[in-house]
Amino acid sequence: MEANYVWGQNDKNIEALVLELIVISCEYRHMDKAEVISFAQKVDDRNKWLLDSLATYQALSYICEFFNINDETKINAVLSRPNLKACINLCIDALNCPDAAITFCTSGSESKPKKITHSLKSLQQEVESWVQIIPLVTHIYCTVPLKHIYGFIWGVLLPKMLNLPSCRLESALVHKTRIENASLVIGVPALLPLLERLPSESRKNSHLILSTAPLDFITLSTLDGWHFRSAIQIYGSTETGGIGYRCGKRKHYTFRNGLSSDDKSIFKGGEKVELQDKLTFQSNEHFQVVGRKDDKIQVNGYNVCPNEITRELGELSDVEEAVIRVVDEKNNKALKLFIVLSSSANKARVLEFINQRFNRIISRQYVTFGAGLPLNEMGKISDWEHTLTS
Repeated sequence: MEANYVWGQNDKNIEALVLELIVISCEYRHMDKAEVISFAQKVDDRNKWLLDSLATYQALSYICEFFNINDETKINAVLSRPNLKACINLCIDALNCPDAAITFCTSGSESKPKKITHSLKSLQQEVESWVQIIPLVTHIYCTVPLKHIYGFIWGVLLPKMLNLPSCRLESALVHKTRIENASLVIGVPALLPLLERLPSESRKNSHLILSTAPLDFITLSTLDGWHFRSAIQIYGSTETGGIGYRCGKRKHYTFRNGLSSDDKSIFKGGEKVELQDKLTFQSNEHFQVVGRKDDKIQVNGYNVCPNEITRELGELSDVEEAVIRVVDEKNNKALKLFIVLSSSANKARVLEFINQRFNRIISRQYVTFGAGLPLNEMGKISDWEHTLTS
């Protein structure tokens, strides 16, 4: 059964999404989030918001790219009297078009995000397949940005299809959040420490949906039925959308409806789905994720190649040698560096390079300097304590 989606002003998640895009577009202005939102929501005596012309053009650019809006007449009409309501109406018109499409940015493989466009119809069909596996709930709480494909599907389209109230689960107030009825909480593994701060009674009423980001099966098993009423992990990517799901009772994933397999590849509507991961197939319906086809790993939601990082560091005149190791942390992986500086090196300059280039994937606490690489008795690179100081 294909749902009939008609978007309107009462779809508050569209307003939340538009505000997200406006905030991102104004990051270069060094304005804090609350100030940007306030400027977008307020209007002057001409019914224009308080954002200046440069911020307005930047915001409209982000919004039009995300919603694939290309009608210059409509865009110019908004520019003539920009305000939040006009932007929302522009987006609603785009969503109600027969050929509506959404453009997402990847999380940033190798820290270089790619733009991926999906038809709105295909995203809605995916939502309809997820509705078949989730429990009955009365409310949806979302902890992830709506501008990502995962947040858009679960935080915008799902509430729309089920006609359920939804809201943002604010991190500062999570320990006071009272969830009295069966609710769906949309999260990511990196936010589990935050979600576990929910009052115990709220967790007992919460069914948890988690994304693909690193999450070992033991942790998922603990969450499913113990810490939360249930927990389901979704496997997929920005490029492919959702592929499958699993709960804490079985290690393998199950393909969502609408996909098929021949024990070697996955197909959607007869077309092969290209994946970045290696899969093993238990049957035409079940699979496990073995690892990536390349040598990338996921750190803080970013797909990175450790060897590329050491190559970049090795090209610096301040660096004599550098090695990298993967550290397994709870619900995530981290990278630690051991760096040998050249004789005339500027240590502060190296740290500044790491901070500018890799700040999202390498923490300062995991950067160690030394006079020589750590070697074992066989002359091979050995492990080191990242708490060592030079």
